[in-house]
Amino acid sequence: MNSLPTEVWQYIFKLACVESTRTGSALSRTSKAFRHVLTPVRFDSVRLNSLKQIEKFLAVYEAAVAEATSSKSDPPHVRHLLLAFLPGQTDVIVLGPSFHFRDFHSWQEVKKQWNERFVSLMTRLFDLISPDLLTMTVLQNHEIPLPYVPCSFPALRELTLLHEDRMFFRMPAKPESWMEPSDNEFYGAGTPPDKEVLAAKPIFPALERLHLVDGEWEAKLPMWAVVAPRLTHLRVSSASQECCDVLSSALLATPPTLSTLIVQPHSKDRDARIANAHPGVDVVILPALKRDLKQEYWYERLPREWVSRQTGGKGAWVRSE
Repeated sequence: MNSLPTEVWQYIFKLACVESTRTGSALSRTSKAFRHVLTPVRFDSVRLNSLKQIEKFLAVYEAAVAEATSSKSDPPHVRHLLLAFLPGQTDVIVLGPSFHFRDFHSWQEVKKQWNERFVSLMTRLFDLISPDLLTMTVLQNHEIPLPYVPCSFPALRELTLLHEDRMFFRMPAKPESWMEPSDNEFYGAGTPPDKEVLAAKPIFPALERLHLVDGEWEAKLPMWAVVAPRLTHLRVSSASQECCDVLSSALLATPPTLSTLIVQPHSKDRDARIANAHPGVDVVILPALKRDLKQEYWYERLPREWVSRQTGGKGAWVRSE
């Protein structure tokens, strides 16, 4: 232990704890020396799949912060976060393909309670960790619509979103999904800010790389120039024809800092119009997906890319596949 500098041990521990808080817990119980060295990097990389996990994590993390403060040592920080709210993995019931009408009303009541708890816990989580967060991946499913959470990420550099971005902002406005219990006060989160407010105070002021995957992104693309004004790299994977049409428009507002655009169409090999619409931007059109992939494909792939970026890999930022 004494033969290596503290920085080297912390780097080793950081790699060991990628995507696993259990490893950090085990190492912290090894010895007082390990615990002291591990504390700043123990929560460097965190994956959370349910509200129950978030609640447990908050209790452990807040205790670690309090302990570091009392001992006047370096506090822990979360640099990399993966959130996965997926059927069969998270703690909300998903309606099956055939259900009785009374089951739907019962489900709506349960979902409303889940939404209220979601907003409370996620607001608390983001308030604690967002100042230091560098990368984030959010895996969502159309069967589990997520409520809006007021938040900002001043240091976030890289973001990957599967299916939706409704947790962060609600522009342009559209009717709520029939599956989503309505709440005029957004479950205590307050009314989402409008475009003018977002332009004055962007949610992602330092974001450089954005990966949007398998969703109806054509309606939301113009807003990303507002909420992430310093974006340099944008990738859209499994892009629909409608999304490709928007990307092909010279009228599409993009951040002036954008230097690289990667598009993987859902069902078309090439779309030269996209390159022509963005002079001065390095446009890469990847081959279309060879088959109609289920979302489960992305459930496995995107976490791998998240880990890859933490360990010096390219992740999704490649010119060929």
